Amino acid sequence: LHDDVRALLALYEAAHLGTPKEQFLIKAQKQTISLLTSMVGHLERPLADKVRHALQTPSFRRMKRLEARLYIPLYEEDKEECNELVLELAKIDFYLLQRIHREEVREICEWYHGLEYPRKLFYARHRPTEAYFWALGVYYEPQYAKARKLLAKFIATITPYDDTFDSYGIWEELEPFAHVMGRFVIFTSFNTQSN
Repeated sequence: LHDDVRALLALYEAAHLGTPKEQFLIKAQKQTISLLTSMVGHLERPLADKVRHALQTPSFRRMKRLEARLYIPLYEEDKEECNELVLELAKIDFYLLQRIHREEVREICEWYHGLEYPRKLFYARHRPTEAYFWALGVYYEPQYAKARKLLAKFIATITPYDDTFDSYGIWEELEPFAHVMGRFVIFTSFNTQSN
């Protein structure tokens, strides 16, 4: 494998999918990191960019939608590996999903800013778009739109409570509130997974 950078890169990515007890994969991780790091300075673009990108963070640990956005240009530049039909389908898929996500963000922002408490809690963070982004990291597949929007609304709703908790609460008041919120999170996550 020392001469095949693409195979080393594939092994590097695969080695990160092992469990902590799989010593073979742990050794493969260490060796591929060492080899790829020593080779990256001698590689030509776009392969060097792919290796740097992978060494920064293995792809399975990245947010899938962002990974697609970052990877499409790298794939397009790689004339050895690039399949034009696959590239075109990836671009169309990304564009269509981007439209879906924009519509969902618009819907969540309209819902959030229609609530009364964002105007009353002027000191708190009001970030419905950021909340959606967090939810997108969990439910990135298009068919999970309902769960994604529910989680985004929950995060957007709970953020001002967290700010209130941090800024104005005293322990005697906050302990029961934290207990109730913990039960609510467990209940909500259980119901979301069951549906």
